[in-house]
Amino acid sequence: VHRVTQPISVSMRPFGIERYMDFPDNGLLDIAPIKNKPTWVNNRTGSASVSKRLDRLLLHNHLMMDMDHIRNWIAGTQCSYHFPIVLDIEDDGVKQGAPFKFNPAWILDQDFNNLVKENWRPFDPSTSNYVCQQFHDSLRNLKQLASKWASSKYKKCSQLLKQTEGKLTALISAQEGCLFSEEVLYEIKELETHKNKLLLEEEMEWRMKSHTT
Repeated sequence: VHRVTQPISVSMRPFGIERYMDFPDNGLLDIAPIKNKPTWVNNRTGSASVSKRLDRLLLHNHLMMDMDHIRNWIAGTQCSYHFPIVLDIEDDGVKQGAPFKFNPAWILDQDFNNLVKENWRPFDPSTSNYVCQQFHDSLRNLKQLASKWASSKYKKCSQLLKQTEGKLTALISAQEGCLFSEEVLYEIKELETHKNKLLLEEEMEWRMKSHTT
């Protein structure tokens, strides 16, 4: 839109096509999204509802030639009538590492809390005056340590689950043909509780890996 009084129809705009052709003439291309969804809605229902693809993603043709994989899509949002356009670029065809995923169950683990307390770096003005940079560096360091801790915890959890199931099976098999004493029933209950806790932790890990909630 070049002025407020400009007509809506493209065909009625003076030099509209000429100015539109300035984009491809200068190497800028309109990249269509994977699914041609609207980028704007008027937040009304029924016959008054309007949705348009107002926003466009323009890329220079040199960038498209240099990159192996380029794709974009329209992301959803709950805080605006405009939907953002997301651009995904892969320049070497190599799949990047999985993003860091925080498991809320870690907060209940004292080992994780100790990890945070021991490795979080508070702001040090003698090192640098850039608070945001120090916060970023501290967070990045903690993410690396948390990833290693989570990997070790998952392996340990799998081993404990096998051991707990083995103890539970052996305990029940040893009581075959006999009445369970109070001590045995209590031990079975404790093992079952521990087993269910480990299964819940394992389930949460698998949910995170499969991107489900």
